[in-house]
Amino acid sequence: MESGGAITVLFERETTRILEFARRGFSVRVIGAPGSGRTTVARKVVDHLENRGANVYSIFAMRSLKGFPFAGLDSLDLGQRHRASGIVGLSDVLSGLLAQQGPRFIVVDGIENLDSETLAVIEVARERTQRPIIMTMSDIPFSSTPLLGLDCWPGIAVPLQPLRYEQVEAVSAEILGAPADDDVVARVFSWSGGNPRLVARIIESAVLSERLTLRDGSWHINGNTLMNEHLHGTVEGLLYGLDRDERTALRTIAITGSWRLDHRTTIGADVLDRLEHRGLLAVDAGSNGAVTASVFPPLIADCLRNQARGSRARSPVDDFSPAQGTEAAIGSLSKKYSREDQTRVVTPGTAVQGLTKREAEVALLAGDLDNREIASRLGVSIRTVENHITNARRKTRTDTREGLSHHVHRAARSRSSESPQEARD
Repeated sequence: MESGGAITVLFERETTRILEFARRGFSVRVIGAPGSGRTTVARKVVDHLENRGANVYSIFAMRSLKGFPFAGLDSLDLGQRHRASGIVGLSDVLSGLLAQQGPRFIVVDGIENLDSETLAVIEVARERTQRPIIMTMSDIPFSSTPLLGLDCWPGIAVPLQPLRYEQVEAVSAEILGAPADDDVVARVFSWSGGNPRLVARIIESAVLSERLTLRDGSWHINGNTLMNEHLHGTVEGLLYGLDRDERTALRTIAITGSWRLDHRTTIGADVLDRLEHRGLLAVDAGSNGAVTASVFPPLIADCLRNQARGSRARSPVDDFSPAQGTEAAIGSLSKKYSREDQTRVVTPGTAVQGLTKREAEVALLAGDLDNREIASRLGVSIRTVENHITNARRKTRTDTREGLSHHVHRAARSRSSESPQEARD
């Protein structure tokens, strides 16, 4: 089984948009979370450009080489003798190549993982030649000094969205060679949070571990879960780069199921904020006003819980000591995530189909607004919105955003038409 073809097809629209912008001379920023398909898109763009006769200078950056000067330029083969003259000499060489006749492009996958010297060379060459640069980058805000030149590079942003239910269904059928039943698709969709890498890996590892069985022309779950030992390495890849406090906090929240963000918490607000920015937490304000965080995607939470069973005898909270200023910082974080919005939609039908209040609010808006607009309106992160839509669609068994919104609106109208006595009953 090979998932590459199935996943690649999903990015045709994004690739076409990127190529159109690049041909018109615009630089492009492809933005996505880890596992969102950024590298797949970058490779497709390079292949398309080269097949059309363009000269492409491509760099696929690695986090492990970020600390080595000029490591990012190794794939461009600019010549060792020019390294002696440093940034100036290498900039001259790259500028000379880019200035030649014909269509020429720079493609950098994972630009946040480039060493500063390579970034400086690219910045000088781009400024001299005005050639477009196509870069992929994380949707995580940079925690340190902004990358050299990145903020001043003009570019059009192309965000990579999580897979929708029907896309997960199509990928499942492509990988398995036959349709998967609704239970399999719903579990994969919910468990992965729409992350393409996780979707493919969950399906492939489930077959490898005999968690799926082909029966009557479709694939069914063989047992009670898709969890298997092959998924732990995939999860570790998503957690790469977390420090000790972040890993311990994530494990703590996974074990407890959700973590209330109040003044009694022993996890530092800065740790929670970094995890939320990384897309590993979904933050929600419950109907009782309490603000809680849960691990996202759910697969990560389940893997962390499985790892913790039998490996720890004491409370995971023991790994923490209260950080200086925790009370004030947590208060600020709670206020940030629970601020009221006067435009928020609340109807008598918000508690339908077992949805939480926030899931219903998101569902009501999903038919008219995209995830970024919903996040802005409700004062939560885009990841949190994605998580709510995933859960709401699973609970209501709807396949599209529009179907979900219509379902909840219809339930709201039904509830509002009930008499007070009927509503109480």
